[in-house]
Amino acid sequence: MSGTSVITNGVSPLNRSIELRAKIAIREVIKSRHTSQRLGEKLIVVPIGQLFIKALKGENMLPENFKHKYHGMDLLKVNEEVRVAPLENLKKAARLVADNPVLDDPDTDKKVIVKGTSNITVTD
Repeated sequence: MSGTSVITNGVSPLNRSIELRAKIAIREVIKSRHTSQRLGEKLIVVPIGQLFIKALKGENMLPENFKHKYHGMDLLKVNEEVRVAPLENLKKAARLVADNPVLDDPDTDKKVIVKGTSNITVTD
């Protein structure tokens, strides 16, 4: 059987040899980078499960500034709603105590009354 190679576990000896040489070359690159004295070229690999975000206040708080401004707008909206609510309650109370009390829902946007024929067609 000269000139043929035996394949074990689906991998030929040639592929195994290439893989072994690649692993050795990668180890040498890692070792040389690790022992290198070059400053500023350090690469740190952190597993994703080990990452965390700094939650303390710092100098660069761009999302925090947005949150503070948005919260301020929310407060203005709530203040206006609190100011308008008693006026709306007075309007509703006036509807009930009038000579001819209006008992319909005051928050209804549109009221449609159909009178007459029983054959009705609705179009937009």
